[in-house]
Amino acid sequence: MSTEVVQVRLMPPLMILTMLLLCPLLATVPTPELNEKMDPMMVETTEYEVAFLTILDPPENHTYRSGEPVGLRILVANLGTQEITDLQIEVGLWKSEVVEGQSLEDSWELQKTWNEIAVCEDCFETEIASASLLGGSGYDLFNVQWLAQSGHYRFIVNIVSSQDTDPTNNQYSVDFGVYQAFDIATRAYWETNGEDTLDLSENTVMTTCPGVGMCYDFNLNISYGMLDPFELPEFEIRDIEVEISVTNAGLTDAYLVDRDGTQNHFYDDSNGEDMSNYTIDTIGKEFKVVVGYIPDPTNDGDYFEESSQRHVAELGTSQDYVGRVQIDGTDDAFQVRAKVVGFKLWQNVTISYDCVLNNQERGLPEWLPCEEEMDKDSDALSDVDIIKAHDETFEDLNFAAMTFESRLSSSPLPEKLSQGANDISFEIQNAGLDSANNTYEYAVDVLIDTPTDRVDYYTDVNYLDPETSPIAYRCSVQRENHTLVGGSAPVEDTLCFTYHFMAEGVYNITAHARIVNTGEYVDEISMNNVQTFSVEVVNNAPFVVLDMEAVEPLTLQDEFLLKLSGLDFDAAPGDDRNFRYDLQLVNEEDGTISSLGCINELQMGTTKYCEGRISTQWLRSSHVRGVVTDVYGAEAYVDIPILVWAKGIYEDSSGDFSYQVSYRADQKIDMEVSNDANGDGSVNSGDKQTDVTLGSLPGTYDSVGVWRLTQDSTTPDLIGSQNLELTFPLSNDAIDDDANGTLWYYDEDVSAWVNYETRVMSFDGFTKQQTIVWEQEGGDLLSSGLYAVFIAQQGSPPSVGLTDLSVQNLASGVVEVTWELDGILQSDDWLTIYYSSGNTAFDDSNNDAGSKIITNRFIDSWQFLEGVHKTTYQFTVRTENAFGANLDGALSNSTTVDNAVDPEPTVSNVVLTVQDSNVLVTWESSQTVDVHHWEVCRGVDPNSLSTCFDSTGTAEQMLTVKPTIKVKWFYAVSAVDQYGNTVQLGQATLDLSSGAVITDGDSGETIGTQVEGGLPSWTYPAIGGVVLLSVIAGVILVVRGGGGDDLDQDWDY
Repeated sequence: MSTEVVQVRLMPPLMILTMLLLCPLLATVPTPELNEKMDPMMVETTEYEVAFLTILDPPENHTYRSGEPVGLRILVANLGTQEITDLQIEVGLWKSEVVEGQSLEDSWELQKTWNEIAVCEDCFETEIASASLLGGSGYDLFNVQWLAQSGHYRFIVNIVSSQDTDPTNNQYSVDFGVYQAFDIATRAYWETNGEDTLDLSENTVMTTCPGVGMCYDFNLNISYGMLDPFELPEFEIRDIEVEISVTNAGLTDAYLVDRDGTQNHFYDDSNGEDMSNYTIDTIGKEFKVVVGYIPDPTNDGDYFEESSQRHVAELGTSQDYVGRVQIDGTDDAFQVRAKVVGFKLWQNVTISYDCVLNNQERGLPEWLPCEEEMDKDSDALSDVDIIKAHDETFEDLNFAAMTFESRLSSSPLPEKLSQGANDISFEIQNAGLDSANNTYEYAVDVLIDTPTDRVDYYTDVNYLDPETSPIAYRCSVQRENHTLVGGSAPVEDTLCFTYHFMAEGVYNITAHARIVNTGEYVDEISMNNVQTFSVEVVNNAPFVVLDMEAVEPLTLQDEFLLKLSGLDFDAAPGDDRNFRYDLQLVNEEDGTISSLGCINELQMGTTKYCEGRISTQWLRSSHVRGVVTDVYGAEAYVDIPILVWAKGIYEDSSGDFSYQVSYRADQKIDMEVSNDANGDGSVNSGDKQTDVTLGSLPGTYDSVGVWRLTQDSTTPDLIGSQNLELTFPLSNDAIDDDANGTLWYYDEDVSAWVNYETRVMSFDGFTKQQTIVWEQEGGDLLSSGLYAVFIAQQGSPPSVGLTDLSVQNLASGVVEVTWELDGILQSDDWLTIYYSSGNTAFDDSNNDAGSKIITNRFIDSWQFLEGVHKTTYQFTVRTENAFGANLDGALSNSTTVDNAVDPEPTVSNVVLTVQDSNVLVTWESSQTVDVHHWEVCRGVDPNSLSTCFDSTGTAEQMLTVKPTIKVKWFYAVSAVDQYGNTVQLGQATLDLSSGAVITDGDSGETIGTQVEGGLPSWTYPAIGGVVLLSVIAGVILVVRGGGGDDLDQDWDY
């Protein structure tokens, strides 16, 4: 019987929230990054995760002036599923002074540290809720209070929590510069009275005009110097630019007189009544100075100076200018404004971060200074000076400032705004002579040039409301109208305007303030009624927290619960809760993405809950993905890697044998369980296993349950958890002896029963039935075959296995078997070596299968001596004990026995050539296919040639050392194969027993020659002797004769 069953645990929908409140989620994977896939990890609980998102203030590479207060505002999020109740913030302030030959990163030195406990039981912030920010929208470190000092600095900030599980996202840093405190100041005053206000009703204050009208002269002083006059400057101020602006209403001319007397007329009526401008850009003395560097293209590391003309300000001095305004008398007031609009700074000591980056990009040394264009000095109040002229009645509406509230920066004029609704504040002043009594009704009109093709224009934004103007309206916090300044109203007022920045990009904003009750009051100065600003709008994707509750391993039809949360730190109020949530299944192999279905769904706040069951679609997926998209389309996601298993349950008809397995495969795995153990087609008494020997346990045993398992040919890709439950009756004797059933499998390869370790699961005292269970994670499926339960001792095979097995053929057909174990065998374990010339080490088809048991745990080798020449033997080595063998730790190997040089070669024409100190042995050979090298041996006994010389190859010659003892020597030539088997193929004798050494004296020539089958002889003149050689059947006889007629012969047959 073969079945596949899934167990479903139903969960009522109303219990979802109760479970969330009472139980921790079992599977949580938070992400600290936006739009970034996490590295794969298995589903596991991660309840606590606090992440350092960014530093809001100071902005990256911001410039402070010496003495300016520096604070720190950070953004920290809880991306875990549980509340964070303790958090400490550690701050280090580092200073860099890049000098010649040094890089920025090598120059840091710690200056100051701060520690602040941000979250604790007694703190203002007692916890950070899941998917929320510390402080709501940012956290100001109140302990970090520092007055800037000249230099380049870096804040390195760490957050520390004992609950945090991922410390890799707990640090952030920001660089900023501090320049010496200096000031470029403008001071304007009327020539007549030396003051900034001129009463036009006095006719004596005017200057004689060359033409029609009235002229009024003014003076302008531009000064520049250190705020601390005793501090030495470490920089140069160059190319100061000061803009002169005059109101156009009633003007006929305006000019400024240079130091050389040149009149620069700049009145221009093209701007209507607003203003005319003139820029002074020749302040200071003109020099040719270094303005930068360029790399030398021919030599790495070298560079050239770049020079140009600059007007350099001499610090501690000033420059004066004279100007004149000519009016026609049609307007009762006019105004002159002097404003510092820009300058260049050459910084020799504090190298700015921009300089360092620019040098790096261009391949220049980081310590080189550069010229920076700036518009801010240490005292902004002195950058602008205004003088006015009017009669005894003067009305003026002054648009003092336009500021922004950014969720990305605390600066009132931020570089960036987040997409969505942002508040803009307009500061309006009654600057007339009688502001205490005169009440101006004012209006602000706003023109916004968007990055799209649309231009938005709003008139009198105070009266806009969200119902009629959903994109732009007066801020909801201002419930009353803001339209009056002066008199019965405050002299100054702030109007708040909310505008929805709908697209990313740069917005150019122009706001114009005007007096509405013009019947009573006429604004006499119009140039101070306009404010402009450009800002970039960006949209950061939300952060995502995804939790998954499921029972592991994930199995088909099992229940799951997903919790998907979004956190949008830069979203406008309201928008931070308006997300689109998508749960998806991702197949990493083919890239397909499909929607994940939920049985029950619920959304609370910024969190979506999804309850469902694991379907077959999960089997083809590698990840569960949670996607959160904000109202403007920016999205982020988190992936949870998943591994889903199919579950098979295979039982016999009674359910006494129940095998459950989790697997992954292309096809369903089928198995059949039968009680017909002997395979005769019926269940009968013949199926019972009787008088069985179980390993080395004493006695024999009868089964109390027996089954045959048969599986199909499907090979799974992966096996998960396996569980086999077996139920069987216990006899009264077994109950009295407190004995338990144990599981055994009949291994047909070794023809023995092998024990599988089990545990007792239950016992029913009424039915006297016991249930035992075998469990395993991974591994192989249970093999097809016979399984039985015996009331026998429980045990398991050795845990120690083999890590290496070597089977090596040696000379004379000896096979050396060596092995290595991954541990030390227990005293009741042993090692068995199985061998056979069959297909496996257990195959006895050739009647030569055998085994060797090694009981000494310290032995690691054994020699097999029974091999037959040119026969291949299989060897399997495994550890065993009374309960079976460690099959997973077994290793197999094979070798072919070789005990002879085969085929045997033939050797002929062996020649001994005697030299001064050597004997050269040469020969001819054939049939040398099995010859690895040659061996020449010698000795005084032909049966014991003890001195041998091995060749390094198969060359048919060898130079051996000539013996020094004057006796008869026997030589032999042998062939040697790769295993060391040898065969002796030829012999020779050399008789040195009398006379001098057989040489020809100095020449060392060969004594004689021999031709096979002949008997050569010759007389050596110097000795007067005769040497006779004879060759018989490959044996060489060398005989040296004396001076007489007798011939001493020694024949060796």
